[in-house]
Amino acid sequence: QNVENGVHFMSMSTTPQPTTTSSYLRSSSFPLSSSSSSYCCVLILLIVCVIGLAALLPSTIIAQDLDCGTLSQSLAGTTSDLLLLLLNANSMDQQVPEVMKSIVVKEFGGPDKLVVDTIPVPEIGDDEVLVKVQYSGINPVETYIRAGAYARLPSLPFTPGNEGAGEIVRVGKDVKGIQVADRVYITTSETGTYAQYCVCKGDDVRSLPDRVSFAQGAGVTIAYRTAYRALFQRFHPKEGDVVLIHGASGGVGLAAIQLAVAHKLTVYGTAGTEQGLKLIREQGATDAFNHRQDGYIQEIQSILEKNGHCIKLIIEMLANVNLDKDMELIGHGGTICVVGNRGEITINPRKLMLKESNISGVLGGTKDEHNTAFAAITKGLADGSLNPVVGQEFGLEDAKDAHVEVIEHNQGTSGKIVLASWK
Repeated sequence: QNVENGVHFMSMSTTPQPTTTSSYLRSSSFPLSSSSSSYCCVLILLIVCVIGLAALLPSTIIAQDLDCGTLSQSLAGTTSDLLLLLLNANSMDQQVPEVMKSIVVKEFGGPDKLVVDTIPVPEIGDDEVLVKVQYSGINPVETYIRAGAYARLPSLPFTPGNEGAGEIVRVGKDVKGIQVADRVYITTSETGTYAQYCVCKGDDVRSLPDRVSFAQGAGVTIAYRTAYRALFQRFHPKEGDVVLIHGASGGVGLAAIQLAVAHKLTVYGTAGTEQGLKLIREQGATDAFNHRQDGYIQEIQSILEKNGHCIKLIIEMLANVNLDKDMELIGHGGTICVVGNRGEITINPRKLMLKESNISGVLGGTKDEHNTAFAAITKGLADGSLNPVVGQEFGLEDAKDAHVEVIEHNQGTSGKIVLASWK
């Protein structure tokens, strides 16, 4: 199952410094980092407070007739509290190292071009945050870009990935509503998510509810945004409408099932393994069909007739294989939303004419449409109607295997493939 979404989120990394092979991400040109600056500010505040207290000492003794020993102890205690405040204010920054592990692509090519390197932890701007990435999502589009086989390519070298989940460890001074230690899922990254840390704009991280794990959160952005767009922005269903998801056991397919069920639509899905079929039914689909078996189209048609159902929407994950079959299955006036495609296909347009049906592409959307989708998705994550399903999990060292699996599905398709940054 192939999903061509998220390409416009791909990180365009800066040109590397000529003196080293490890400066692929942004680093500060100043001797003091943001953590050092915070440290100095708090230190100055501490000194001012202590001097002020010392200046008040004689007058306080005279006015209150206080014991000098008691006042000295009080002053010492206040100084101790301020020192503790200083340490606590800087504690989170102290947990951020100067370097990190990251996948770096230095030349376009096969999966072996995904190389683990040690590079500087990137610095943030005033409107940005630094995320400690726990997991990142793996998507087919990232394999095309890695291979240099896509229309929009980043400058070399670069770190792939634009979705993931983790914790906020630094916050730019102009960022509002986000605090250190917040759990977030990433909707766009400035420096790439196949890494232990990444920089994001403050507007490009969303709250991740406690009930959702970081591994689950890594599979939210592209899968759920794409599913939401296909269901509710490229099509406008009514309660009870029948939806077929052609390739429903992957990240986008499972997201589409959950979103459709939450909106009281009737859902059918296909998969290529028994595990996938079971997973589809567990998410709330009325029935599931094996698209690797001969005659499954006729089986779907038979079940639809038996249940008195007419398909209003088909979400298609591999149009170069299935589009002509979709045109046989779609009901009168229905819509086929193409989410994924890997080649060309010959179709007979008369099938569209006879049913007055439509074919619609799904890829991007406006910023406002993204915000609408993410607001609905975050709400669903919080109320429990949306539960991302994690499939295979790989470590950074095995990123090349993850890129093979997301295309070839050697282990079958059963949820979102994720990359663990710290394993």
